[in-house]
Amino acid sequence: MGKYTVIADIGSSLVQLLRDNLCPDVIMSPDNIGLCSPADKGDMILGLIFTMCGRARSCGERKW
Repeated sequence: MGKYTVIADIGSSLVQLLRDNLCPDVIMSPDNIGLCSPADKGDMILGLIFTMCGRARSCGERKW
């Protein structure tokens, strides 16, 4: 499972998309946009937090 990086790749792509479209007009520094945890967002102005990642109900066995 350690080599399966799709969630990290999606997170990085979303962060880059936000940085490309919001900096410097809305948020001055691209360093203020990033992935973070709810407990520790650091100095982020805009932080993406993935709270639930899993297989969709229609795709398989996991049920929420």
